[in-house]
Amino acid sequence: MKKIMQLLFCLGMMFCLIVPVAAEEEWDLYSDYYYLIDLDNGQIILDQGSEEMIYPASMTKMMTLIVGLENIENLQDRIVLDEDIFAGLYEENASMAGFYLNESVTLEDCLYGLFLPSGAETTRAIAFYVSGSEEAYVELMNQKAQELNMTGTHFVNTTGLHDNEHYTTLRDMATLLTYCLQNEQFRTIFSTRSYVAKSGSMHTGGIRWQSSTFKSIDQVGWQGLDESAILGGKTGYTIPAGLCLASVGEWDHRRYMLITAHAPTGGAAYHAIDAVTVYRTIFQDYVKSVLLTPEEVLGTAKVRYNLTHPEIEFHASQKVELTLPASMDLSQIEVYLSVMERYEAPIEEGEYLGTATLLYQGEPIYSFELTADSAIGRNPILYGFSIMGKWMMDHLIFTGFLLFVLGFVLWRWHLYRQELRLRQVKRKKRRMRYR
Repeated sequence: MKKIMQLLFCLGMMFCLIVPVAAEEEWDLYSDYYYLIDLDNGQIILDQGSEEMIYPASMTKMMTLIVGLENIENLQDRIVLDEDIFAGLYEENASMAGFYLNESVTLEDCLYGLFLPSGAETTRAIAFYVSGSEEAYVELMNQKAQELNMTGTHFVNTTGLHDNEHYTTLRDMATLLTYCLQNEQFRTIFSTRSYVAKSGSMHTGGIRWQSSTFKSIDQVGWQGLDESAILGGKTGYTIPAGLCLASVGEWDHRRYMLITAHAPTGGAAYHAIDAVTVYRTIFQDYVKSVLLTPEEVLGTAKVRYNLTHPEIEFHASQKVELTLPASMDLSQIEVYLSVMERYEAPIEEGEYLGTATLLYQGEPIYSFELTADSAIGRNPILYGFSIMGKWMMDHLIFTGFLLFVLGFVLWRWHLYRQELRLRQVKRKKRRMRYR
């Protein structure tokens, strides 16, 4: 689990611009919106409406949790769940962790309570402890969203209860979860399947919670998927949001993140069915294939102003290993370079040179940046001559006039020298005559 999460956040993820490789018709999903990413290289495998505005429902609590973890020093501190914390929650039919009014609980139990059973009262408790009010805590949540460049997101509350101004996108939720997974305490809570809260002063036997994600999947069945293949997740539900789920799966050293939203709400846990379907399909019907290595030369281009490096080679900066359908004929994959024919030195190491795109049957499946492997210096003499020549071309009329004047001066100088020679010859003849 620790390895999962040596991830880069903000989904500019890794070094590439990425396009989906799976056609929509290959997948039979209930959710209207879905977004599947390879966590090892940032490859987008499925993308249906990842930039459309959605309501996150209780997926909001991923942000609530990470802000709490980053602002609480001692998780064993206690808070009393008073009337202000419970105000309006039952009336809005919010999901609850099960603590009582005026019960004293630790912040650690509140964090597990807000995430596993999606308890609204524990969500509010964290907000009150950290910021004094839910409104002030929401400001921290929106600040964090701005830091992560979640430009399509705005939070109004800590619970995910519906509000027209409380919205996000699947891409932003993926950015958030990728960031959160770098936090060890978040990873622990995210992957916990069940937990017993023992700190409640009015629950002497404790309260047992099961992760809402695993509870939903257990209800629909794993359908051939190994139960260890899903590492954790966060569900969400309101009528406008539908059923939502942010999850992470891993099998055979392959790691993926799936965000789904707006699944139907009647009859079954359709968001859980979609998760099982996607992970089963990706682990059984797709394979990881190495398509390029850094040693392979993808192409070359000329370099000006350097005699020792007249050409530059283009390479992938790291191994390109993609998740692709097992049925795909890899021999039909071609590399298209979008680069210049000639570059000018100096070129810095790591400098952007262009992009390389992998095409399958003419369609792009993956694209990444090309950068300089090493620095290439500039020869000052070659550069000086080039600048002079360019200046002369840019000032053609003036240059022509200058050349004319120079030629005229040289011609007149030549005539003057000839005249001097003639005079010298005449003087010599005169001297010879007098002798």
